[in-house]
Parts: sequence; structure tokens; C-alpha cells
Amino acid sequence: MATVASKPIQVEGTWEEIVGRAEQFAGKRVRITVLPENVQEPARAAHEIHEHEVVRVCRDVDVEGYSLRAGMIGAVVSVYGNGEAFAVELPELDKGSAVVTLRRGQIQKAGPIT
Repeated sequence: MATVASKPIQVEGTWEEIVGRAEQFAGKRVRITVLPENVQEPARAAHEIHEHEVVRVCRDVDVEGYSLRAGMIGAVVSVYGNGEAFAVELPELDKGSAVVTLRRGQIQKAGPIT
């Protein structure tokens, strides 16, 4: 029986955040890269994002079975962990709209929509 290789999942966060997701990775091979202390986190102002704000996906990311592309627009429906993560409703997905969890640095405020 042939095995189809799946795309690797990339997870970034503090050790505590990673360990909090341990169940998701139980029994799977993982690779850990420890980043230097002086690495700047992207979109640091993302902690100012609140519920009901319009946001834009910052970079291509595969999450919860969806392939999100940079520039996609969505609305924040919930904020988790003091702005560490967000439930975002994205209406322009191939399968229709869905709510996915995105981390700070994966989204930014979209600004005025014209």
C-alpha cells in the first residue's frame, strides 16, 4: 500500500503554547527549532485586535484543513489568550465560509474596506 506524504504543519510560539497543543501531536514526529531571543515577532500590534474587527491574513498558511492566502479578509469573532490567537470568520474560502483559529502574526487589522 502506497503512503501519501502530507504537508508538514508549522507551529510557532512559546514552549508553553506548544506544550498546550501536545495532544494534537501525540505519536507524531516533530522537529523543534529554538529561535534566538532577539527575533522580532511580526505584527506586534496585533494584540490590539478586538472582536468584530476586520482583519487580513498576513501570509499564506494552512490551518484546520484550509489553505489561506495572504490578503484574505475576515472578521474576528473571538479573541483568545489576551490576543495570542483569534477565531476569524473567513467568507471567501473554496468550501464557503468558515471560522478558523489564527495566531498573532498571521493576521493584521485590515483598515477601511472600500
